[in-house]
Amino acid sequence: ARALNLPNDDWFVQFSDKHACALRALNYPPQTDYHTAIKKNQSAPRASAHTDYGSLTILKSGGPGLQVMNRSSQQWVDVPFLDQSHFVINLGDLMNR
Repeated sequence: ARALNLPNDDWFVQFSDKHACALRALNYPPQTDYHTAIKKNQSAPRASAHTDYGSLTILKSGGPGLQVMNRSSQQWVDVPFLDQSHFVINLGDLMNR
């Protein structure tokens, strides 16, 4: 709330009085031969375009390749890969309401 300059520190409490949570652990291994597999018409384990239905996604990226949709331009944008010690934080669909 502070980082968003909201009126008070407990601004989000009003939206969290009915507790529900889900935790999923997913692994998207690095694909060194992704394009080769596609050319050979083989499957490559990847998630197709989707939105994250929850409120928060914490992703530990294994390498370059993650993209997000810029809603204004409707273009896919590469998420910079810094190194294995960094996390990508995504606000999901529930924070959009």
